[in-house]
This record gives sequence, structure tokens and C-alpha cells, in this order.
Amino acid sequence: MDLWTRPRMAEALATCDMAAVLEGVRAARGWSQGDLARAIDYSQSWVSRVVNGQQSLTIDQVRDLA
Repeated sequence: MDLWTRPRMAEALATCDMAAVLEGVRAARGWSQGDLARAIDYSQSWVSRVVNGQQSLTIDQVRDLA
């Protein structure tokens, strides 16, 4: 099944849950948080805070991720 059509990912996209989208992409690629952080040029601690709901994303950060 395609990542973007999986029920959890479809729900995350529909509700703009960027933390779930980031975590879904990370898991689908088999990446660690550090791998994801390097791919998007952010720190691992930032990724951790976002996926654990401890930090919201700014519009600029969402734009960077897109």
C-alpha cells in the first residue's frame, strides 16, 4: 500500500498533523530521527520535539518540509 493512502497517513494529511506525517515518512523509509533530521536539515532534537508534540511548526518550517 502506498504511504500516502495508508489510513493513518491519510488522516494526518486531512487534519494537517505534520508530526504524524513526519513520523510516517521516517518510519516508511526506515530512518532514525537523526537520518530524517539530516535529510531536512534540522536537528534530531527538533525532530524529536515535533513528533512528540512538544513543538509546533511555523509556516516557514512547513514550507521547508514540503
